[in-house]
Amino acid sequence: MTNDPRLVTEFEAALRKLIGLQCWSIVGGKPSGTIATFDFGLKIERRYPLHYPQLSEEQRSFYGERSLVACFCPWRVETLDVVLGSWTDRSDNGAPLMHPLESLIGLTVEQVELARPALDLTLTFSNDLTLRLFCDQTSEQDGGDNYIYFAPDRAYSVELRSKLHVS
Repeated sequence: MTNDPRLVTEFEAALRKLIGLQCWSIVGGKPSGTIATFDFGLKIERRYPLHYPQLSEEQRSFYGERSLVACFCPWRVETLDVVLGSWTDRSDNGAPLMHPLESLIGLTVEQVELARPALDLTLTFSNDLTLRLFCDQTSEQDGGDNYIYFAPDRAYSVELRSKLHVS
């Protein structure tokens, strides 16, 4: 099943609104595993603060004007010539290591690339750091959303077999 080209173009335009925005929060690792949530732009106060002690006060109290959630897709962080880490990195006790992602906090998105037909996403940040999301969810048995992008007025999810859904 192919995506409506107009919808993909709309999605790409919405993603490009990340350009110029700072990534101010990344939540991932314990207890969420390799799922990672990135918050960008304005900090919007939560109606009800979260009660997770492992989050900072800022993360418990605010969410981003725009957010990206890497659900069940591989991710990698790299510089121009070195891979800093990926979703498979683990500590000695098996917990996901999130420090490659943490290197993106405080950086500004400078470029957005959406690869067709898979809708793999590449965000290039200041300091020449790059985050790549690879859509590999194809099995209905054990698959889930690859990633979800929350814009102020709608959410875009890249689902099984890179099917784009808007809500």
